Amino acid sequence: MGTLSTSPVADGLIGHSRATSRVDSRPAMILTGGFASTLVLWSSWFVTHLPWLSLSEQVAKPITLGCWALALGWAGWRAGKARGMVVGAGSGAIAAVVGLLILGSKLTETASPTAMDATSVRPNAALMAAGFIGLGGVLGGIAGVIGGLIAGVRSRAMGLPAFAIVATCAVAPLVFIGGLVTSTNSGMAVPDWPNTFGSNMFLYPLGPRVPADIFFEHSHRLFGTLVGLTTLVLMIWTLRSREHRDLRPWVIGLFAFIVLQGVLGGLRVLQGSAIAAEDNRWLSMLHGIKGQLAFALTVTVAVLLIPAYRTTKAMLDATPHEHARKLRFLATAALHTTILQLVLGALYRHLRHEHVLWMHAAFALIVATFGLMAGFVAAGMKGENEQTAVRGASLLPTLRGIGIALVVVVGLQFVLGWATFFFARGGVQAANEAQALLRTAHQANGAAMLALLTALFIMARAMSPKRA
Repeated sequence: MGTLSTSPVADGLIGHSRATSRVDSRPAMILTGGFASTLVLWSSWFVTHLPWLSLSEQVAKPITLGCWALALGWAGWRAGKARGMVVGAGSGAIAAVVGLLILGSKLTETASPTAMDATSVRPNAALMAAGFIGLGGVLGGIAGVIGGLIAGVRSRAMGLPAFAIVATCAVAPLVFIGGLVTSTNSGMAVPDWPNTFGSNMFLYPLGPRVPADIFFEHSHRLFGTLVGLTTLVLMIWTLRSREHRDLRPWVIGLFAFIVLQGVLGGLRVLQGSAIAAEDNRWLSMLHGIKGQLAFALTVTVAVLLIPAYRTTKAMLDATPHEHARKLRFLATAALHTTILQLVLGALYRHLRHEHVLWMHAAFALIVATFGLMAGFVAAGMKGENEQTAVRGASLLPTLRGIGIALVVVVGLQFVLGWATFFFARGGVQAANEAQALLRTAHQANGAAMLALLTALFIMARAMSPKRA
């Protein structure tokens, strides 16, 4: 969870078009590598500190450091031999600075994790923070050198389009953890907001000894902060870019949407606390739906930034691909039915009405049909000569990758849906850990399906404009 893929889909999204020869600057590489490694660091920390696993610090720390080192090595690999050490060290330092938002749990002392106003900062907190930043720089420098040596002289794109992919990946674990919060009915585990049990949320002593419901709810808040910070950087970077002026309304809208999503989650807690800790299920449902839509909106911005998409949009007089219109129709139908299915699923997850469940189950057949058809068409889109002036030719490799991934995800979603129907039904709160994981897997895989369909929909529209 949280790792960056090197699949053809990711490479196609991140990579520059053949007409682009500009080499990304070191600051751009460091910023992208830093937030990418931050995402891996946070995700590995979350998994190794799950209360359900009960891993000791002696086991959790080496795993977390190992995942972090691999991510920093990836940054060095993309930077190439000449820049590997500098990019790796800078990425490590950035990841450590952002990681202080989680490290804050190690900088405080408290008698009980549920005691109000009981946290106090350790006397050597500043030294610990400085040491962690230094560790990030050293670890990044070493990993960057190794990654750069493996890559050789070749440097790979790590500019604004790549950062947009990182921002998209950052939303994925947030959606997953949000699903765990819903599956375990942990939304009201923390009674206050934006503080946590009276403490600054970034200094709350989170760890394996914290009850599972508090761990999930507070982790969800922390990952929400990471997504907010990442989209803030994406917005500022895009606003400063002369090349992407047309996307300024998109990134401003995305950041505003993320901020409103966080406020909505906080209002749910505050309202519940004001009425004797009663959970407003309608606000909870709206928060869950908006979380999925935030994922789709982030994917939209990422696709609009990739060079292949922008090249396609510029080919006004080029001949459309022979299957472009068919793909556009199927992608549109699949995306809209999936959004409706998302609303039905959220209604049942939060309100548990049986008639909504049966509607959700029946409608799954329509969603799966459109999703599979769109995936198969995209996977089979080829051109006799992709160097010709066929509109969207540069998108074909990415489209084929998305199509294959979509077929797999739709099939898996269908299986997970029926498995959840037969083995994980019941009240709002799952009966056990296995049920919670099954429900969350179904919800998270649905989010992946929504993301793939969003990308496919946008690309299909670019390949087959209405006037064509």
